[in-house]
Amino acid sequence: MRKLWATICVLAGLGFLLIGYYTGSTYYGRLYDVMASRGVHSIDVYEARLKRAVGYDPTYGYARAKLAQYYLRHGTSSMALNEQLKAMETFNSVRNFAQLGTIYLRFGKEKEAKETFERAVRMNPNFIEGWERLALLALREGDSERVQELTGEILRRDVKNLNAYYLRAKDSEQRGDLNGALLNYQMISAELYRRKSPLKDAMFTEKDIREKLDLLKKQLESQG
Repeated sequence: MRKLWATICVLAGLGFLLIGYYTGSTYYGRLYDVMASRGVHSIDVYEARLKRAVGYDPTYGYARAKLAQYYLRHGTSSMALNEQLKAMETFNSVRNFAQLGTIYLRFGKEKEAKETFERAVRMNPNFIEGWERLALLALREGDSERVQELTGEILRRDVKNLNAYYLRAKDSEQRGDLNGALLNYQMISAELYRRKSPLKDAMFTEKDIREKLDLLKKQLESQG
């Protein structure tokens, strides 16, 4: 009986130690994640704190995704991909799939990127960025029908999405339809004139649109 009781006590003690360890690792993982995002004036400090976060809790996918984003901007694509894949073992979200797709594009892996963005829009059909990336890939492939279909998905959800009109304009240019391209660029220009806020997440600048309009008008005039 005493041996049984002693065994129970030992197992209970080990259990408390394990709980304490995992609770502590989770706590410090979250702590250094928060510290990385607050009051940081150096990207080196930001990286170091995120590394400490995942060092304490290797399963903390959210911090790993942030570290992958850091490497995407300041490190190398291979480091970003490595951290992103580790992040997705425990933390899957629409944004996470989008980030993975962006990393794949850095490697020129368009097939994998396409599959990843498709997964993202299946998870959330209102994820506009995913539709935009898929349309951009279709444009690169020269698949005009697919570009129209995907930009239609965007405009069905956001009729004033300027990236959709921009992609349609670029598609028209590729097909040699200068009038179609001009029409889409004019729609963008008119909307930019009405807007007071600066462009956000646009695939173009206002200067790009002005230059395209001038060029297309000259080309159409020369054709009579």
